[in-house]
Amino acid sequence: MSPRRTRRLLASAAAVLSSAAMMIAEPALAAPAAPAGPPVRGGAPAVKVLPADNAPSAPGPTAPAVTAGALTLTVDAMAPEILHSGEDLRISGTITNGTTTNLSGASIIVQAQQTTEVSTRSLGSWLAGERSTSLVTVMEDALDFDVAPGASQRFSMTVKSSDLPLSDTDQWGPRGIQVTLAQSGSTLAQDRAISLWDSGASVDPSRVTVVIPVTASPAELALLADLGTTKQRQAEQAAEDAARATSTPAAGPTATDSASPDPEASTSAEPSASATPAPSATASPSTSAGLDSIPTVASPGSGPSIRALRQRVTGMLDLAGNGVVLAIDPALIDALGMTPERLQAAAAAGSGGSGPPPAPVPSASADPSGSPSPTAFPSAAPQDMAEEDLTRLAGSLYRALTGSGAKGKGDVVVLPWGDADVSALTHLGATELMTTATTRASGSLLAGASASTSLAWPAGPLDAQTLSALPETASVVVASPGDMSVTEPLTYTPSGIASRNDRTVLLPDTALSAGIAGSLETQASTQSLSEIDIRQYLRAQTAILTRQAPNLGRDAVIAIDRRTASTTSPTVLGARVDALRQTSWTTPAALADLSADADQQASRNDEPGRAALPDIQVADTELSDPELSQARATAQRVSATSSVLHDPAAIMGTRAQVVSSVSASAWRSDTAGRTALITDAAAAANSVVSALQVAPTSTINLISDEAELPIRVSSSLAQDSTVVVEVISGSPRLQTKETVSVVVPAGGQAVASVPVSAVGSGNARLTARILAPDGTEVGTPASLRMRVRADWEGRGTRIVTGALVILLAAGIYRTVRRGRRAVPDAPHAGAPEPEGDA
Repeated sequence: MSPRRTRRLLASAAAVLSSAAMMIAEPALAAPAAPAGPPVRGGAPAVKVLPADNAPSAPGPTAPAVTAGALTLTVDAMAPEILHSGEDLRISGTITNGTTTNLSGASIIVQAQQTTEVSTRSLGSWLAGERSTSLVTVMEDALDFDVAPGASQRFSMTVKSSDLPLSDTDQWGPRGIQVTLAQSGSTLAQDRAISLWDSGASVDPSRVTVVIPVTASPAELALLADLGTTKQRQAEQAAEDAARATSTPAAGPTATDSASPDPEASTSAEPSASATPAPSATASPSTSAGLDSIPTVASPGSGPSIRALRQRVTGMLDLAGNGVVLAIDPALIDALGMTPERLQAAAAAGSGGSGPPPAPVPSASADPSGSPSPTAFPSAAPQDMAEEDLTRLAGSLYRALTGSGAKGKGDVVVLPWGDADVSALTHLGATELMTTATTRASGSLLAGASASTSLAWPAGPLDAQTLSALPETASVVVASPGDMSVTEPLTYTPSGIASRNDRTVLLPDTALSAGIAGSLETQASTQSLSEIDIRQYLRAQTAILTRQAPNLGRDAVIAIDRRTASTTSPTVLGARVDALRQTSWTTPAALADLSADADQQASRNDEPGRAALPDIQVADTELSDPELSQARATAQRVSATSSVLHDPAAIMGTRAQVVSSVSASAWRSDTAGRTALITDAAAAANSVVSALQVAPTSTINLISDEAELPIRVSSSLAQDSTVVVEVISGSPRLQTKETVSVVVPAGGQAVASVPVSAVGSGNARLTARILAPDGTEVGTPASLRMRVRADWEGRGTRIVTGALVILLAAGIYRTVRRGRRAVPDAPHAGAPEPEGDA
């Protein structure tokens, strides 16, 4: 028997024995205990249910929305979130009365599972309310307050450790908790939650790695398209003025390592800076998945701001630490104004200013295609606030790169420039765009500051075509949850790593990746989770994975999807990530550890059988060929239009980079927004075209062979522009010789004198066009009419010349005749000379 087979049989046998022991300890599935059952152990509860104002717990979340006609109960917090032997369990929640009747005389019943769930699937279905298990009542007490119609009331209760069914230390891990609001033996409302018990059992912990994208959301990509425009500058300035007027601190997460709560703290169950959690899955399946909106400093209703984006990215960088892989879009860091000088200043500050500063970090913000870089545009945020935010951003980036933060050193990897959708570009055959994105990323600020370029993360399902098209530098590839599923029967979940084409392929766990996004996915439904349920569900899943084969440590990869990462508060994300890392049954693992494990697994021929990658998988949300063609045409038009402007950013922003913008992976979640981005770029170019016009004139008469035709160009732009004027003749009687460049003042007019040549007489129709230097039309043309009488000048000259000749001849003739008449007769001989003065 091969060593690989032997190891698998041993692991399977251990898992089967463990599962059998749990199944023996757990009774057959039964309906939940009756809500109106007797109090636990026949004694009165140690602590009564208290109104929220008197509860000793930390301030609770904002009251949930009232559901008309219904009573709801939600569990908002549990403390401690991980129980140890001898610890009491405090449960806090909210009762909301959506009926028209006052709630009075009700009681709360707390029940707990007697044994630990044996599979991740059964845990999820229980939490979703799709199955029942045997429960034991651990506490019951009457409410000592009423809940008026339309009101909400928080409560807190403590279950003694002696009342919890936690005696068998082998039954460590997740235990379901069911909290019921009952009255006269009838259930009014109910919610389920998960508690975690750490009995101190010795296990080989699961190695967890969380991959987090630091990329822009679709809304932020649209914001960056406006980077540097006058409109955006004014909006940022108005936001700053409003903030100063109200003396309100700037919104956004702080750049500290202490934002996430201690998951085992007994004094507070919720993060101090956490956004309001949504109700639990069983309480409101339609509730939002905990995707807290990112605060902005823009005016209400104006959408995100550059400052808010900087603050969010700063918070994301603060998530760096052991077991975390930050996959950063270098274009985003560049667009937010990060420079080598700022990073060096952060390095000097991080080292206390001692020693020489780091070597200069190269920046490759210039686009090889010639498109302007985002950093070439002025900052959109007010200068003083921008400097403060950039200093924080640089500090967080430095700590992430060097691992100098309190959470240790994680991995920082560089995504292709603009987080290009490598799968879509591969399917479209746009290899030049992939090469450009990879090249720019390799020469970016991040790559120059030691961030790795070895990871590729396709946005969609991985296929063989995409895997083969990836650059050779991509030695690690992140697949999508569900890719390369196991094809052989196993009693445990294998490591989420594989080797293909000399690359390490990371296979994110489906349930964990959905859970960290706030979603509970079962075979029957998909529901949303509150923040407390998210954290507990993640811990419970990893506990069950470890329990499946407690002596066979495996790798678990969790990938946070781009939408969740870009729309969730970094503080909330940090609490979720810490829930995965900070348990006794998990240990953080770096990318190098995963690659080493994959190599070892391949060398031992110990990789489980997995499904082969399909040749190609094209998703409906991918960038399409017509969209790419339209984006390319629009980019050319925007670039040409920008070339005539003296301050192109004020009007165009970064729209010249529309091709790389629409190629971003984020647009898979907003295909309509991708189309709108292209349309918006075209509209910006058209606004310039409509603002530059050739002024119409009356019919022009041309009576000479050569002339300079005056063409008047008007502009309604708020800045000067330099354009090229071209005249095209529609008649062979008139020929144009060359184009003429002219500077058109803002809101004014300029005259371009275009030389023309007439070769005949007749009427001609001309077209005057406004062009960019490359010949692209960038203004509104005009049609001119002209009467060409080129021979009139010759005829007139000959007539005038003839007349002058005649007049000259006549003058000479008259002069001659007068001269003859004035000559006197000659005197006779011998006549005396006339006298006169000497």
